[in-house]
Amino acid sequence: TALDAKADISTKADIAYTGGSVATALTTLANVHSSAALVFASTGLWEFRIKITYNANATTTGAWFSLNTDGTLAQDWLSALVGYTTLSGDRDGSAIGSFNGGVAVASSIVTTGNGATIMGDINVTTAGIALLRFASEVAVANGITVTNVVGWCRKKN
Repeated sequence: TALDAKADISTKADIAYTGGSVATALTTLANVHSSAALVFASTGLWEFRIKITYNANATTTGAWFSLNTDGTLAQDWLSALVGYTTLSGDRDGSAIGSFNGGVAVASSIVTTGNGATIMGDINVTTAGIALLRFASEVAVANGITVTNVVGWCRKKN
């Protein structure tokens, strides 16, 4: 596509997730795992995609996924969409415009094998790492359990 033609393939960095299954009962964001991270190696405009596989303790338990800085990464523009698999009639998306942005969705379509995708762009002003964060929509034991994370980022020209 035209968008792909403007990306610098040599800068592509894949997520190498080694965290296994990580659960949360919190309704506030927490880091999934240190390996669930995007490395933005230089300043400039980058695009990214993250695919998350997760379980929910019930279909009435929703998830919330977002990104945060490692303390070094800085940006002056971040725009991303998060798509979720939810029950019919429930909102299935959220926008992220800042670190720790977005909102939880109200349900999960099944208890095992749910999916969420984050795709967006960021203008990096200080190189660093973006960490994947998550929360459960309701405070229950093992509300949301991340089972796998794949993704990548690459610099745009």
